[in-house]
Amino acid sequence: MMKRFVSIMLVMLLLFSLMSVAYANNSDSIDKEVRKLNEKFEVELRKNEDLAEEQIESLLNANYETEKMILEGLIENTSIIKENQLNVIRSSSYTGIPSTVPNLSSGVLVINSANEAKSYCDDNASAEYTLYPPENEVQVLDGLLDLDGEVWAWTGYRFKYTGSSAVSADIEVDDVDVVGNLGVSAIGGSSQLITSFRLYDATDSEYVMTENVKYDNVVYSTGGPNYKSVAGSYDESETESLTPNHTYVVFIITKGYTQSVIGTAYVNNAMLTGTEWDEIRIGLR
Repeated sequence: MMKRFVSIMLVMLLLFSLMSVAYANNSDSIDKEVRKLNEKFEVELRKNEDLAEEQIESLLNANYETEKMILEGLIENTSIIKENQLNVIRSSSYTGIPSTVPNLSSGVLVINSANEAKSYCDDNASAEYTLYPPENEVQVLDGLLDLDGEVWAWTGYRFKYTGSSAVSADIEVDDVDVVGNLGVSAIGGSSQLITSFRLYDATDSEYVMTENVKYDNVVYSTGGPNYKSVAGSYDESETESLTPNHTYVVFIITKGYTQSVIGTAYVNNAMLTGTEWDEIRIGLR
């Protein structure tokens, strides 16, 4: 009886040890990916000479926590999913009308795609998304009682590449419309609005691509102005390699950050605005 008990305890200890190692590896992987994103964000922040060092550090800390949350959601696949189609550029010989994304005539791509979205906001902010048409809506307003705010939303597609060998693909998005307004009312205030285009490898739990579509910020300065309207339409195209039997998420993400000390800071103070995009395409080379 004692031997059996000891055997059971040893098995439980082994399982716990394996789970601990897996958790540690997963945490390390998340930290590595988030730090890479933070490095790119820091480059953008330091282009603004009006940002104080403590403001940069605060924004980097906020961005670290935000990106960690986004990545954990992608890993856990807890996002809301609704069926839809991802537009894959087809070969000229393809004639069928698919219920899902088509199998190319070369046999290298079979995708089950889903429209996918996720959002987050803190107490003084709001975030929404719509799937048809795809749109990320964000709003955050800081005042005396809540000095920092963060908000984000993303929409995109999850798909699987089932080819027998790696293939280069053009990852494209059309008509990314970014609309919003930023403002600060006192010293120490800043507002940031960031829209990015990303490709995430859900099999390897890492980003393959992350490109800034539009980055805007306002920092309080005595010379002003201390507000900014944002409006524009953008196309993005990047060439990346797809790995056989890997699942990917391709998406547009919109993030907003505010900092305030004695006044207010806002991203989109009058209404929910943000990013709307028309179409994402995967073109095999």
